[in-house]
Amino acid sequence: MKIENNYLSTIQWFVYLLANSIALPIVIGNMFHLSEQEVSSLMQRTFFIVGLSSFIQAKIGHRYPIADGPAGSWVSIFVIYASVGLQQGNSMMETLQILEAGLIISGIALLLLGITKWLRHLLFLFTPIVTGTFLFLLAIGTDYTF
Repeated sequence: MKIENNYLSTIQWFVYLLANSIALPIVIGNMFHLSEQEVSSLMQRTFFIVGLSSFIQAKIGHRYPIADGPAGSWVSIFVIYASVGLQQGNSMMETLQILEAGLIISGIALLLLGITKWLRHLLFLFTPIVTGTFLFLLAIGTDYTF
């Protein structure tokens, strides 16, 4: 019985990751007026990164059943920034480049914090109340993304 539940859980996570990896690039592509070829390319890169990150987390990572794919909560950030970028006179491509640069810089910062183990000095900021509130808001925000 337990083995069957593991298989069912695996299939459930696969379907969730697949649906997320298909829907979010389409939404982002439509928001930023990308061509069909660009959306297709974005979906291919998304599938590759989701597969690679899932493989790495399963083999050497945290090994918890956490969806390693596009975050639905980020879609609202991209949508808001698309309209802000247009209001500031930027093209959609410039807005995407600014978002890309921000994601790269934040990724490098998190990597450095993790490698140098400085992150543990910031853990006092993330009390159970802060973490619980964040997770609650994340769950509520994700439901209203689409």
